[in-house]
Amino acid sequence: MRRVSEYDAFGPWIQQVTSSEDLPRLFRGAGIIPEAQRLVLKLPRLIERRNATPDTHLYDHLIAVGAANLTILSRHDDRYHTVDVPLDRIAALVDTTNLLDGHLGVFTVDGAVALVPYNAADPKPMATLIELVRGLYLPSSVPADSFPVPGAPALDVEDTGLLTAYANTVAAEPGMRLVCDIARRVVQRHVRRTTLHASLWLADHRETQVLHRREWFSYGNDKVLSMGRTVLPHARINQVRTFAHERFRDVNVIAVDAGNASLAFPVPAGPATTTLLGHLNAVR
Repeated sequence: MRRVSEYDAFGPWIQQVTSSEDLPRLFRGAGIIPEAQRLVLKLPRLIERRNATPDTHLYDHLIAVGAANLTILSRHDDRYHTVDVPLDRIAALVDTTNLLDGHLGVFTVDGAVALVPYNAADPKPMATLIELVRGLYLPSSVPADSFPVPGAPALDVEDTGLLTAYANTVAAEPGMRLVCDIARRVVQRHVRRTTLHASLWLADHRETQVLHRREWFSYGNDKVLSMGRTVLPHARINQVRTFAHERFRDVNVIAVDAGNASLAFPVPAGPATTTLLGHLNAVR
């Protein structure tokens, strides 16, 4: 059977690599052996097919998940650089999409951040990678009935997407419980209408997950379609801080420090801040 070339098979979708023959030619000298990895994905360039040729480097990233490391190869012209992250050094995972524009952020306790853009036309491969990584660095799960039945969050109709993401999360992970639901609100009316977007906070004994929009604030009345999820392993958290937002009145920033990594979450001042500080300080 004639083997389809990389050029002939190229499309805008993330593809799993199962053999060395399917590695993008730029990355073949990196020493990645797909058969020895738990998962290998190649992420295509954001390039129209008509602008590609058989000599074009067609993939911008190669991500490999091994037993103890996450390896990211990223193309720069005709070369690439390598980021190798021990799984037990991951401080947070941040995955966001805005229609077809996907971003994966890998934060480490050393303070380094690896940002990987991807085409979200089919988000399943990236979701599979994230769940695999979580399964490798988290302690074993516990029976679902060891936690209270998850509550039902209450958000505005504009945030149906967040409610759907919540329903899918608790269906896949019955041990997750709702910690706090924060509805969207207007935080500034001068010059331009400013919205602090909704977020949903869930947790089990191992990690906290935040469902949110890519941008926490938006201006005007534009419809926001982006989605995001931030995953915080409890074992990495060493400090939780809060301070008033420098721009918006009655908005606090909760900073979660994991080693030299710090992630900031804007939340309304008042009960939401109190609830989340109590939760995060209890689990760290």
